Amino acid sequence: MRQAEQDLEDAKFLKEGGRHNLACFMGQQAA
Repeated sequence: MRQAEQDLEDAKFLKEGGRHNLACFMGQQAA
């Protein structure tokens, strides 16, 4: 669960930085 929370935080960070493709991938991995 902790890894999923970290993956979600990483996805949010990437989204804010304009890295949408990678953010989508990380969001999927968190799920």
